[in-house]
Amino acid sequence: MATNNALNNNLASGTGLPLTTGVTGTLPVTNGGTGIASTTAYAVICGGTTSTGALQSVASVGTAGQVLTSNGAGALPTYQNATGGADAAFSLMLMGG
Repeated sequence: MATNNALNNNLASGTGLPLTTGVTGTLPVTNGGTGIASTTAYAVICGGTTSTGALQSVASVGTAGQVLTSNGAGALPTYQNATGGADAAFSLMLMGG
């Protein structure tokens, strides 16, 4: 009986549960997981909404020279080509402009 009580206490408190062998399927966000069954390598995971799911993955990983850009509140960011900004100002300084 003592063994069963110890096991029940460990499961109730979340201690002693081997996550590599004691969990199967997709671990939901409510239990400390992502709720995502698979992801794209190097993709950014963002907070979602109740209609899209707790977490969402940015659709692509971008290419060299692109930057992750906000698309405003309520929209996932996207990778876009970098334009203007500090690089352009720095180039002008180097050229004496």
